[in-house]
Amino acid sequence: MDSKYRDGALAILAGGGLIVVTMILKTEFNINTGLTATVFTLWPAIIGLCGMIAIELICLYNPELTKAIWNRRSVQFGSLMTVVIAGGLTLLSGIQWIIATLLWGLLGYLLLLIAVIVLGTNPLSQLSFSQDWTRDRPKL
Repeated sequence: MDSKYRDGALAILAGGGLIVVTMILKTEFNINTGLTATVFTLWPAIIGLCGMIAIELICLYNPELTKAIWNRRSVQFGSLMTVVIAGGLTLLSGIQWIIATLLWGLLGYLLLLIAVIVLGTNPLSQLSFSQDWTRDRPKL
């Protein structure tokens, strides 16, 4: 499977997992999440989208190392489980804005993947520089 599609599927699974955990906690444990109102507020959206961009720029700094680490199934599974478990724990703690932030970050990542598929390149790569950025710089 192409890595773009695999990453998109993982993002959808993580977002779906967050929604399922929210529904389970709301129905089984009678936790009033108020998540619907929180998701549609401005600050969780800004934090989630800016966080996704920051993580992507960090990963673009050394893409070979990022790819080597991310291609491990244990890292992919561990990341998925961390997002879902952290989201559930924040709901139990009554901190709804964190799960809303995670959902916005995942949505932003899905939109970025769609842009990569359509454009053939990562549009955020224009904003970043790689670890060997001095190699391409003209000598003075």
